[in-house]
Amino acid sequence: MQPSDKKKLLSLPFYLTKRQETPTPRAGQTEIALFKELTGEDWHAHSRVNTDSETKITEFDYENYLNPALIKDMDTSSPEFKEFVHQLNFLTKTKYEAHQEKKNQFAKLQQVLAPLNAEEKRALIHLIKNKRTEGCVDGKELTSRLMDTIVDESFEKELAEISEAENFALKNRYKHQRETMDFADKKRMPVDERSVRDMLRNQHIFRNKIDDELPTYTSMQESS
Repeated sequence: MQPSDKKKLLSLPFYLTKRQETPTPRAGQTEIALFKELTGEDWHAHSRVNTDSETKITEFDYENYLNPALIKDMDTSSPEFKEFVHQLNFLTKTKYEAHQEKKNQFAKLQQVLAPLNAEEKRALIHLIKNKRTEGCVDGKELTSRLMDTIVDESFEKELAEISEAENFALKNRYKHQRETMDFADKKRMPVDERSVRDMLRNQHIFRNKIDDELPTYTSMQESS
């Protein structure tokens, strides 16, 4: 075996990593420095984060995020307001979520960077950084970004992926409980006072439903 063949075999895992679907850069690869140059963040930032501690707006604690003067004349119990809060929750990103999104976008770029040398990679990174303002007249950069946003379908794709994941979670309750609800902060999900009032008012109906539809020992206790 020639020395060149040995070098090819030793470098084979790195080449396979680059050619897998959405590959991620490894330590020692130039892509780590390119990611920091492109985004201004370290690739391994938030690598030790198991649970995102940063919170976002929900329909239960919107008072902590919205100006009281803005919601003073709004019906906060209406479906339209709750839909508005849901949109804010989706559009805002925590630092961890924003970093993960940048890593996912850069992982899709890996397949393009794989066949390039170091000089060509750096030229491509500079091209991406200057793409939004290239050919724009001074003061028209915002218009260019708005046009890019109009023709970009990544938002619709993200909504479709989240919808598919949530629908699957509804079908697989155990997986949803173990991966999501076990880490949820119960203090940020209070029970609506009206729901509790309705449950107490109709508690005899719930009790009869449970006795009729669930296998309990109520009948055995009453007979004894």
